[in-house]
Amino acid sequence: MIQMDGETGGDKEKVLEKYNFWFLDRNDRCKPDKVSRGVRQMSEGTVPRVMTMSKNREQFWLKLGEFLNQIPVFGHYSSIYGGLTSLYLQFFE
Repeated sequence: MIQMDGETGGDKEKVLEKYNFWFLDRNDRCKPDKVSRGVRQMSEGTVPRVMTMSKNREQFWLKLGEFLNQIPVFGHYSSIYGGLTSLYLQFFE
């Protein structure tokens, strides 16, 4: 089983296919050769790190939140209430 967090908008299948981890044909039947390649990549430790627009956006908001929480006074209250990062993740993810 492969889990991919952070991807929204119904593009998970496209992303998995891009990274050679989509194992079904057009009729939703398993493609054993693709499964074998995926297993081999995992055993060799050569699975690429999946980076998507959604994941990049999430990382941006997390870094921005960390930065804002370091600002004196504002950062104190921001961190108490979850900050912009929390608001973003609640409303836009």
